[in-house]
Amino acid sequence: MENEKSNGRTTAEDFRFRVSILTMFIRDLSFENFAAQRGDRITGLSAGKLNHDLTMKVDLARQGKTDDGQGLFQVIISMNLEAKSEDKSIYLLDIEYCAMFAVDNLPEVKIRAFLLTQGPQLMFPFLRRIVADMTGDGGFPPHQMQLINFAELYEKKVREARLSDPSTNT
Repeated sequence: MENEKSNGRTTAEDFRFRVSILTMFIRDLSFENFAAQRGDRITGLSAGKLNHDLTMKVDLARQGKTDDGQGLFQVIISMNLEAKSEDKSIYLLDIEYCAMFAVDNLPEVKIRAFLLTQGPQLMFPFLRRIVADMTGDGGFPPHQMQLINFAELYEKKVREARLSDPSTNT
């Protein structure tokens, strides 16, 4: 569609979109200290003696529209972190961390990719701090999660979906 203001030429104004973070919050959180429940001594347990198993999933849910007509979306990071020493579970951390985003002037076909890559990228530092605080407050060395490239993970998921079903247009 041609822009009448620019005599048929595309201008920077045509590409302006706005994404606002309205809020970030913990929707669900559980920390279980199996070692303490068994009565195990956990003093002197270093981070190097723990094996961590991390699973993470990112979801997107449309929530409607804001009062001024912007699209309202919720990005949810669901994470499960289990620490083991030898063959025993030491602790388990489950968390759902969410953010509400208002999106304006972003084409519908780009919203999903944008929010599933940039949304978690913006949320991750806060989630990372919560995980470190929870594991540290649980009596263990704070778990420092490595940085994650959510754009790369999204592209990998899209490629896998296309290979398994070529009609997929994600």
